[in-house]
Amino acid sequence: DYPFKSDKLKGITYISKGQKNIGISKKVNTMSERLTILSEELSHCEISCGNVTADNAEEHKARFKSYDKLVGLEGLVNAYKHGCTDLYEFAEYFDVTYEFLIECLTAYQNRYSMPKKINNFKISFHPTLTIEKIDIQQ
Repeated sequence: DYPFKSDKLKGITYISKGQKNIGISKKVNTMSERLTILSEELSHCEISCGNVTADNAEEHKARFKSYDKLVGLEGLVNAYKHGCTDLYEFAEYFDVTYEFLIECLTAYQNRYSMPKKINNFKISFHPTLTIEKIDIQQ
């Protein structure tokens, strides 16, 4: 927990005495929001560490990596198989904020213009999230 002066800054990854550290704002109250921030900061540790606020590409990579860690295409299928029917249920299933899920799905929509096949399910992000079971012909 870190007492950031800015209300906009919720998490940071930094190096101190050769150690990578993550600070999360004390003002972040919910576990789901803490999880999403921690996931992105851990992704920064894996990709790079330092001032990436000026490097939008590094920020985008870390954010996308956190989407894959916390949600992912297989995770969407698993949530569907679990019975999730609306985005709030999906967010609860993944224990992420609704806002994070929307950002994730928007990123997937931008990345995957064509439907993706995961095992025996088809996921489409256009115009909205659609998951359906498909029969695999042998």
